[in-house]
Amino acid sequence: MSIKNIREKKLLINLSKTFGQEIDPSIVEEVNNQKEFEQNLKNSIRQNWLKDLQEALQNVTGEVNQIKEQTEYPKPPSLDNLQEFLINDEKENILEAKTESLAERAAKSIKLNENSYSQPDPLLVPPDINSIQKKIKFLEQWLGKISANGPGGGAGNTITLDYPVKLITGNYTLTKKDYYVGVNANSSVTITLPSSIGFSGRKVIIKDESGHCSSNPITVLGNVDNDSGGFVLSINNGSIQMIYREGWRII
Repeated sequence: MSIKNIREKKLLINLSKTFGQEIDPSIVEEVNNQKEFEQNLKNSIRQNWLKDLQEALQNVTGEVNQIKEQTEYPKPPSLDNLQEFLINDEKENILEAKTESLAERAAKSIKLNENSYSQPDPLLVPPDINSIQKKIKFLEQWLGKISANGPGGGAGNTITLDYPVKLITGNYTLTKKDYYVGVNANSSVTITLPSSIGFSGRKVIIKDESGHCSSNPITVLGNVDNDSGGFVLSINNGSIQMIYREGWRII
C-alpha cells in the first residue's frame, strides 16, 4: 500500500468523524497498521543505526577514530534526516492534493470501497464544497423552522401531522393552523373566519363547551354558505363543522 493511498484514507477517516459518519473498520485497521509499521521502523533505526555504522567502520580498520576521517562509505541517514525526508514527502503529497478537493478525494475513496458497505447507496450530493455547503444551509433552515414552531410547524397551511385544539374565552380570529376551537366564555363571543386560506378542503370545528351559548351566543363572522354575514351559534353545547371551498361551507 503506497504512502499516498494511506494518507487519502487518513483524510477519509477525519472527514467521516467531522460529519458523524461511520467508517469501514477495515480502513481504520489498515491506517493503524501503517502507523504501527512506521513507529517500529523509527524504533529500529534508533536502536541499530549506530551499531551498523561501527561494524562497517571496523571492517575497514580497527582505528575507528582515523577511519571516521578517511572512510569513503556514505554515512547512513540519521533519525532527523529520516524525519525530514518523511515531512518533505508529506508536503509533496499535500501540494499534489491541492489540485483535487478534499470532497472529491473522499468521494473517490468511498467509491473504491463501495463493496464493503451493506446498506443501499444514498442520494449523493455533487462532490464539491459549494454543493455540500448549500445542503448544510438547507438543513439548518429546516431545523430552524422546526425549533421555532415545534413538531409540525414546517407544514405551513396544511394539517398533516396533527389536529390542533384551542380553547378560547373571548373574541378570536381563526388562523390557518386552527382545527378545533372550543368556546368556554361567560359572555358573548365573536369568532372571525379567515377570508381566504389559499386551498380547498380545510376543515374547522367550533364547539360550545360552556353549555350556555343560548344566553351567551357565539357569533361567527365570515362568508359562510354564500352569506357574508356569517351565523350565530345559540344552542347549548352545540357545534358547527365547516370546510373551505371558495368560502366556508357548513357540513
